[in-house]
Amino acid sequence: MKDAPGTRDYDWWLLAILTTICALGVIEIYGSRCAGSPSASL
Repeated sequence: MKDAPGTRDYDWWLLAILTTICALGVIEIYGSRCAGSPSASL
């Protein structure tokens, strides 16, 4: 049995969207942590 033509493309787009959302969340958390302590070396 063969997969539908757009199945693989959809999976890659879904993975890219989830990765982007996770990266934005990490950036938000990192930014809020560093905003409280301006002398942080990270």
